[in-house]
Amino acid sequence: MQSNLLHRAPARAPNGKQVKKCGFCKHSNPVAARFCGGCGRSTRFSRVEIISPPVQPSSDESSETSARRPWSRLLSLRKFCCRNRNLATVLLLVLLIALTGALYISEPPGKPGETAKWRDFRAFLARKLEIPHYELDTIFFELFSLSADEKALISKDQAILLESYFKDSFNQKSLSIFPNPFFEKPLSPENIRNLANAVFADVSPVHPIYEVTAPLARLGVKCADSENKIHPDDKMSWSDWHNITSDLFRSLGLETSFIDRLCYNKSGPMSNIDLRNFSEHLREKLYIKNTAPLIYAREQFYPSRLEAFGILNAIIREMNEG
Repeated sequence: MQSNLLHRAPARAPNGKQVKKCGFCKHSNPVAARFCGGCGRSTRFSRVEIISPPVQPSSDESSETSARRPWSRLLSLRKFCCRNRNLATVLLLVLLIALTGALYISEPPGKPGETAKWRDFRAFLARKLEIPHYELDTIFFELFSLSADEKALISKDQAILLESYFKDSFNQKSLSIFPNPFFEKPLSPENIRNLANAVFADVSPVHPIYEVTAPLARLGVKCADSENKIHPDDKMSWSDWHNITSDLFRSLGLETSFIDRLCYNKSGPMSNIDLRNFSEHLREKLYIKNTAPLIYAREQFYPSRLEAFGILNAIIREMNEG
């Protein structure tokens, strides 16, 4: 017979699950189970409990947690490095040695006096033969099947092949690109010590910069900076050129006002056109009759300090030859 009494339903939490908790073995059984699945006793007098589901973190909390993870990883890495300082030092040394070896393989140094950088030798050829740089790069690629990039090197045998090529192309059997400061016999340490300049701190004693600066050093002209560095691959600046040419004029017993006027209100690196015009003014001031161009000027580029010192070397040689 159906009862008319109102039975209060047990409170049920939203998203909760009702189970019968066995009073003997504490096993959780479904509400409809008549016997405990743990001990087999009757669940008639078992207590009904509500199990709440695990709380899922909100989207904001999950984003904050994910944002903290990189920082926690960094902190753990920092703790690891602090605890294992010797191991971290060894790993850094190994990495440094590996990077140095990779650079050595990508640009292996040539033997002193046997190879030269193509970009420097190209500037020398452009000044001597009046050939633009892009044409020299094309000739270099056609003869040797090598790209004329910044890492390209040229040997003395390749320079001899270039000389024969120019002789045939220009139909001038007497043409010669030797002697030049790149493949001449290096100065001995005794000769370097006899010069006014000491060995430069940033280049080896067999670098061609010693050959082109030797006449200036004999005249007492200071070519290096305060740290005794010559920086042969950098661009020549107007301020350095002003100081060097002023020292040259003082050593020759000439007034430096002429140099001051040529360098007035000039700054930044010097282009090939600047060096060509300046060298022509120097020739006129020093009464040099030679009209051979000292630097090619059909195209505009920025020569290195090595090439700029080579121009002064050529002017001093022309002056001594009368």
